Amino acid sequence: MAQRRKTPNVTLVRNAILGAIALIVFVILGYSILYTLGVLDPNRGELYVTIPDREIKSDPIEVIEFFSYACPNCKELHTLLAGWERSLPDDVTLREVHVAHSLQTTNLARTHVTLGQRNVVSQNQRRIFEEVEKRPQTFGTLESTAEFFDGHGIEKDQFERIAESDRVQSLLDADAEFVRELGVIAVPTFLVANKYVVRSRTTQQETVRALKKVIEMVRSGELPLAENAPDAAEEANGDESEGPSAIPTGVPVDEPEDSGATSTNDPEVEADDEGEN
Repeated sequence: MAQRRKTPNVTLVRNAILGAIALIVFVILGYSILYTLGVLDPNRGELYVTIPDREIKSDPIEVIEFFSYACPNCKELHTLLAGWERSLPDDVTLREVHVAHSLQTTNLARTHVTLGQRNVVSQNQRRIFEEVEKRPQTFGTLESTAEFFDGHGIEKDQFERIAESDRVQSLLDADAEFVRELGVIAVPTFLVANKYVVRSRTTQQETVRALKKVIEMVRSGELPLAENAPDAAEEANGDESEGPSAIPTGVPVDEPEDSGATSTNDPEVEADDEGEN
């Protein structure tokens, strides 16, 4: 009889814990969505946000996209960015950093970096976005992930070996530290010239327009601002009434990884250091 009286209490406690976990996940997800849309962003409406104490780097101007394969907005945006990247001036480069804020996104980040070591990101990127949307469990284990890419620019055993290499882990650690340093909590987010943050807008077209505007301001010398100069971000916002720029579409963009990472123990991976990072 005593055992029977305890059972409802155990069930009640378990349900309370599960409910609390679900509530936390819901709050975090909701906050992330609202922040991405700018609703909770104190800098909402600004063309860019300047990160203090970071040196501007404009030779070349590197644009870094912080994204996730689990982000629907990133999927839509990548189609626009692919065609845009092919039209970039020689002094502008684009690379991607996959954020890793959970077990799922950590697995996806490892997937992204692993494919980068064989220079096969672009041919698989659309497949990854669609698979994550339909069957996210595919990327739950290393084995199932490797099977998904088998014959798509990389073999199963090759994927597993590279994914577990020291080099890939080093790149993941460096990316995670970079994300923490900048305080990136929502995707897509862009860093331009090592100093200016451009966040996602209401539409992907508006995001690309803002990104192009900031890049042009750096290229033309309008940024960094001269001391006591008027706020260029506010002036630029007033120019956005010209309507969306025409952005060509195409296949998703590849990610060049950081070539300065520590070396791996895998000879095959070492031979591919000149590939996409």
